[in-house]
Amino acid sequence: MIKLFTDLFYLKCRSRHPIFKEIASKCFPSDNYKVVKQLESKEEIEWATKCLSRLRVNGHHDPVKNWDLLLTLANATKLSNKENVLDAGAGSKSAGAATLRYFGFKNLHACDLQTISAKGVKSVVCDLTKTPYFDNQFGLVICLSVVEHGINLADFSKEMFRITKNGGSLIISTDFWPRYEDYSDRFPYGHEQPPMKLFNNETLKQFLVELRKAGWSIPKFEPLEELESRPVTWERMGASYTFVWFKVEKPNL
Repeated sequence: MIKLFTDLFYLKCRSRHPIFKEIASKCFPSDNYKVVKQLESKEEIEWATKCLSRLRVNGHHDPVKNWDLLLTLANATKLSNKENVLDAGAGSKSAGAATLRYFGFKNLHACDLQTISAKGVKSVVCDLTKTPYFDNQFGLVICLSVVEHGINLADFSKEMFRITKNGGSLIISTDFWPRYEDYSDRFPYGHEQPPMKLFNNETLKQFLVELRKAGWSIPKFEPLEELESRPVTWERMGASYTFVWFKVEKPNL
């Protein structure tokens, strides 16, 4: 009973829950979020799922996404719960915004090419390179496993910069493998949609260049090494790979 009330107290206080210190220590030494973080093992996914359970959060409907969802949550809870937050490319369930709502965020938005159904989240159907939002509207934009799906990265980088306020952040995760692998013959969402894509060291570097050109302050990037095993498997596509997660910031102009 005492543990229950302790957990409820920390949930009310959001970022004061001790689990966030554990996340920072494990994933971001010296509280350094200015890195490109690579998912290294299935154990990290299991750890993230357990952390979300300790926070009494349901987690992502696709459990492998709990890793980047947890890192995003740990970063977002440093903000005021009155901050405007956008889940860009949210999917029908907007798992990112839905999780933040549980932590008391009050001004949540989501957009996607498909209809979104998430309680307490204002949603629109739109292209991520041409959104209806105001200039400088959001303090945080999250975009989890979206940019690999055929988006024009230069246009995306510019549009996200436009709608993010000075001093705000854009958090991105994407499918990744350090060396190039060709999946151009695999169409997860039908032939009318772009083929499957994995970012690699070279294309991720190019993406970061596009973000910098748009005005973002980007993390330092060193080529990532191949892992001994691949933490993520997409059985329907016959593909195995990993994820990367990183944050870019809009300078205070």
